[in-house]
Amino acid sequence: MAQGSKIETVRKLTIKGIMGGKVDLEALLKKEGKRMDLCSIYGIARKFKPDQSDLGSYIRFYGRFRGINLQTGELTEAGQAILPGTVQDQLYGAMGGTEGEVTEVQFAVKIGVKYNADAATKYVYTVESLQPIAENDPLTLLETTLTDRKALPAPKK
Repeated sequence: MAQGSKIETVRKLTIKGIMGGKVDLEALLKKEGKRMDLCSIYGIARKFKPDQSDLGSYIRFYGRFRGINLQTGELTEAGQAILPGTVQDQLYGAMGGTEGEVTEVQFAVKIGVKYNADAATKYVYTVESLQPIAENDPLTLLETTLTDRKALPAPKK
């Protein structure tokens, strides 16, 4: 973070809050490959709580979170975060445990959108992990115990 950067503190961190509104579909359609980076979100999740809105169920995370608007460079910080489905599911899985139990998990992701004519919003979120989710993630711990990592199949492109 650049010295002297102002950080706006809000109650909850959401993509809409970081971006100051909805995705600009017109700007998205002008981007090469009809893809656009929106923001980076990173933080430490300590608790979670299932919640409900008019749009459906989701998981609210509690801890310390920071978001960076990749178009403006503006920083936002909060003690709660509501994240896109993919990130939510991975973070929830890494936290394990039960609601209200304190488990510290670190994460950092870059979130973007890509045009999708079939989606109701005409776009879908893309997520790029900027670091593996948590040191205590069981999958990461399992990987470190493998004696022959070369035996794992390479990811398919």
